[in-house]
Amino acid sequence: MVYVGDVSHASYGDRSPDEVIACSMRIAEWLVARSAIMTVVACNTATVLAIGALRARRPELVFVGVEPGVKPAAVQSRTRRIAVLATVATANSERLRGSLISLCAKDAHIHFQPCPGLAAETLLAIVRRVVNAARAQHQCETATMQLLLTQCMCLQHITAEVLTIITATRPG
Repeated sequence: MVYVGDVSHASYGDRSPDEVIACSMRIAEWLVARSAIMTVVACNTATVLAIGALRARRPELVFVGVEPGVKPAAVQSRTRRIAVLATVATANSERLRGSLISLCAKDAHIHFQPCPGLAAETLLAIVRRVVNAARAQHQCETATMQLLLTQCMCLQHITAEVLTIITATRPG
């Protein structure tokens, strides 16, 4: 199993469809060069924007995408009124607004709320949770925090806030 985290282009949610497709294609080609036979596209934005192009370009591969939660929301909703909070790219995608809605929620009233910066804010929330859990358990070692910082450095638009979180939790 190979994991690829495209940290140099994160977050996809605020990028153009062409950028997301190009990044996804580069990753798929990299995986093909390493004999991949299946790829999980573990990003809502990459799924709604690029999975069709990936499947068309590489029909011999299996691409599994994560889809926004419209289907489970439609199944569970009593009122058939659903609000979708998503990155700008996901909320505006034809795949979400068109085919996913027509397949699983055609009789529902769907309100889309694009949320600029949602992916970055989600990552920050995860960083805060990890750091706070480590802090609560007195496991906040400098090496661990340095690794976490290194993983987040690529997200230049949130690096300062991540650094503040990590610095505030360093022991001594």
